[in-house]
Amino acid sequence: MGEPAHTMTVISLEEFAEKCGKSPRQVRRYIADGLIQAFRGKHGFTIPLEEMSKLGSLGRNSDRSADTNMSEERTEGPSAGRTMSADMMTATEMALAGLRTAQEQTAQVLEQLRVAQDLRERSERQLELMRGEYRQAQLALTETAESLSQREAQWRQSEAELRVHNEQQMALWEAEKAEILKDLETSRKRVHWLEKRVPRWVRGLFGAK
Repeated sequence: MGEPAHTMTVISLEEFAEKCGKSPRQVRRYIADGLIQAFRGKHGFTIPLEEMSKLGSLGRNSDRSADTNMSEERTEGPSAGRTMSADMMTATEMALAGLRTAQEQTAQVLEQLRVAQDLRERSERQLELMRGEYRQAQLALTETAESLSQREAQWRQSEAELRVHNEQQMALWEAEKAEILKDLETSRKRVHWLEKRVPRWVRGLFGAK
């Protein structure tokens, strides 16, 4: 089916069917069987007016054949309808089965997401507990370090005070020792002086030599 000649008068398929007293379906059948010439355009078929003269030569045989075909179509109609209905039911069942499968998969994915969310929340709680324990341990270590530092400072202070006290005591003892030695030496000198001045016989009275 090519493009119509510029001098050829063409009309739409519906107009052609109305002019010749046929149904658009019957005209399409004529076109399909090659009984009349038609051109396919953007808006459907167009048919030259000259093709109407061919319809008269078709005679009653064509009409009878067309009626027979239409009768066969009407006979096959219920069966085809039942087949189409069965196919539609099968397709609907398959679609429903696919929908159920998709829903089940979606439910599984949602369950997995819920489990993952629970695990995440549990992990966050455990992490928070660990952070709390870490802070407590850090605080305890800080307090322990401060306590040890304080104890060390106190020990050093006590050690320094004890050293100063010992030094003071040693100084006092040395002073007392020196004083005692001095007194002892003075006493010896006095005894020696007295021995020289007391007669021997007097010393003999007291048991001294």
